[in-house]
Amino acid sequence: MSWYPLALPSHSGRRYLVTGANSGLGFFTAARLAVAGAHVVLSGRSPERLDAAVAAIRGARPAASVEALVMDQSSLDAVDAGADRLLAGPPLDGIVANAGMVHTPTTRLESIDGNELVLATNVLGHFALFERMLPHLADGARIVSLGSFTPGTRFSDALQAAWAQGKHRGAEIPLFALTAAGVEGGDFWGPKYLVRGGPTRQRPTDVSLDPTIGSRVWAFAEQATGRSFTVRG
Repeated sequence: MSWYPLALPSHSGRRYLVTGANSGLGFFTAARLAVAGAHVVLSGRSPERLDAAVAAIRGARPAASVEALVMDQSSLDAVDAGADRLLAGPPLDGIVANAGMVHTPTTRLESIDGNELVLATNVLGHFALFERMLPHLADGARIVSLGSFTPGTRFSDALQAAWAQGKHRGAEIPLFALTAAGVEGGDFWGPKYLVRGGPTRQRPTDVSLDPTIGSRVWAFAEQATGRSFTVRG
């Protein structure tokens, strides 16, 4: 346990966006960055919960530079409106794509755009956001996308609760991927012992490394969001 907490150097002058930042991993990630001196934009779909998160950070650190951005990640129009606001400000030094639905609904639910709700929230909304924001990232900026090792059922979550680390310690993983030296583009970082332990470079699944599957998913995301997204190395 000696690696807790990750020592963050001063991030004064840097700007970060954390999606889904009103609670959980997103909140603790945003709070740690703000305490380190960064300006942090906390986004989420609930104005009330975002205001509470901002108030909690400022309550612990009155000088913290934080702001709330209401942005429903499942709505392409909401993402575009949020991106417009972000583009009006200085470039970002990083994005933590944390917003997402862990528990799949038992019946199909759709976003306002007609896409399956989990897909819209976890994938398509961030895809659309990245397409808008990529040209607005500062040199050396990083994008950290979060995922889950678990099947995502409430029963399995209850079982692992006794031995999985809490959200405040879980936030060390995205913080490390976002700020630590030696992190490379395309790396996959996770807890050393699957759901607990220090940040450790992991091997992605074979499916996520398959270029054919990747191309198909990318083409589908472009079609579903109605935008062409070309990334140049």
